[in-house]
Amino acid sequence: MKFKNMFSPIQIGPMQVKNRFVVPPMGNNFANTDGTMSDQSCAYYTARAKGGFGLITFEATVVHKGAKGGPRKPCLYDDSSIDSFKKVIDSCHAEGAKVSIQLQNAGPEGNAKNAGAPIEAASPIAAADGRDIPVEVSTEKVYELIKGYGEAAKRAMKAGADAVEIHMAHGYLVNSFLSPRTNKRVDEFGGN
Repeated sequence: MKFKNMFSPIQIGPMQVKNRFVVPPMGNNFANTDGTMSDQSCAYYTARAKGGFGLITFEATVVHKGAKGGPRKPCLYDDSSIDSFKKVIDSCHAEGAKVSIQLQNAGPEGNAKNAGAPIEAASPIAAADGRDIPVEVSTEKVYELIKGYGEAAKRAMKAGADAVEIHMAHGYLVNSFLSPRTNKRVDEFGGN
């Protein structure tokens, strides 16, 4: 077989994945509007586990209240959604899949109306023409945001997740700090 490694296990840190087939974090918007995982979320991810995928990464999961990019995004910014995540993770584990959760704050790619709060970014620069202009995050607030990622990761682990990843691309909050186009700060979070 030409691709024999695709079917062999791989060690990723302390996690052993049964094969090299991965479901990436694709936005499906099946979560309930309160941020909990829905029955449709469970069916979607479980079907992929039954299909033999070794690692399944749940879509961009919101880590800060008021940072949703859409109304049906899963959320881990408080403990109320842990049980719903656990149900989906347990279902995937029962089929032999490992589960990772992608942690995200939509930042300047968000929508203030969907988020229910002003969107935030490294600097007040819109992600693209016609988008909301974000509020610059204060230095003190950056530390709160960092803590929020850690707390969301703890909730993911409480729900049984095997790993987490931080979404740092596509113009979302963390990316607004990494890009010289959108980071014009002069504090310790500015510069290259």
